Amino acid sequence: TKGAEGVTYMVVHAKKTVYRIDPKKEKKEKTTPPTVSKEGTEVVKGYNCTKYRVQFAGNDKQEIYQYRWCTTDIKIAKPQMEQGSGSNMFLTEVEGFPVKIDQYINMKAMGGMTINQEMTLDKISETKPDAALFVIPKKYKQEEFDENTFGK
Repeated sequence: TKGAEGVTYMVVHAKKTVYRIDPKKEKKEKTTPPTVSKEGTEVVKGYNCTKYRVQFAGNDKQEIYQYRWCTTDIKIAKPQMEQGSGSNMFLTEVEGFPVKIDQYINMKAMGGMTINQEMTLDKISETKPDAALFVIPKKYKQEEFDENTFGK
């Protein structure tokens, strides 16, 4: 859930905890922008999409690349991010909203095991969600997010 001021909240139901993630307090690591190439155009879920291949800078433990089908038919402002950064949803290096992301992770440190994740847009609504959806439940506590607890 993204707050109006750019703050993100992560809910961990098993711990009955809501973690507040303030982008202004996050450590800024220098990242290498991904290598992006256009692979053509396709219609996905009824949207005209440009297909991109996105190769992220690898390391000795893992290699990550994605195929993204992005459309400019859906008008949504991208979050303000530095080049090469972004959640798994948005990248500054591609144009449009992702309708489908097919991600491959080669875990070199685990004998070359490959993980494949596919995310596809199911439906999109322009109606404003009910504010009650964003109220922290009474039995939950709120804490500041500490990346050392969760990893990077």
